[in-house]
Amino acid sequence: MRFAPPNPLRIADRASGLNALSVRSYNERLVLSLLLQNEGISRMEIGEKTGLSAQTASV
Repeated sequence: MRFAPPNPLRIADRASGLNALSVRSYNERLVLSLLLQNEGISRMEIGEKTGLSAQTASV
């Protein structure tokens, strides 16, 4: 029986998926922190202060 190395694309997909979850979690904490500090802040203002797009800030 021969050993077959793992599919590198599958490993990369899994890693990038985990990384995307980490980025989303970080962005959520960042936006929530701003909302706690600045009641009534708009999506546009969140985008300006964080560098996130208004669309990303609304998710």
